[in-house]
Amino acid sequence: MQTAAIPSNPNGSILLGCRPPSWDPESPFYFYFFFAEMRNRRNLSREVNIYINGDLWSKIIRASRFVRWVGTILPERRSQDYQIDIRATETSDLPPILNALELYVANVASHHATDARDGA
Repeated sequence: MQTAAIPSNPNGSILLGCRPPSWDPESPFYFYFFFAEMRNRRNLSREVNIYINGDLWSKIIRASRFVRWVGTILPERRSQDYQIDIRATETSDLPPILNALELYVANVASHHATDARDGA
């Protein structure tokens, strides 16, 4: 968490794209974003909104000296591709920041714990 992504243009966004594995399109998909200020920014705020595929996904996340995370509680709608856009709010003094991003595809267990023929 000692490094972070920031846009090259101070007024820009952090744009990311990802394509989930296609081996099971029904598997639940989860996002986790991590934000942290690495320097003391007195009297300056860093606030971001997260958009996924053009839709507002999370409103106003304020970075702090401690790690702040925001993640999926319910599985995301499956999409062939995800376009992630992290934008500074209009009231933010600083550009957006992203320290880490985790993406998970849950393995859905089969209905049967074992094969009925096991141990026969």
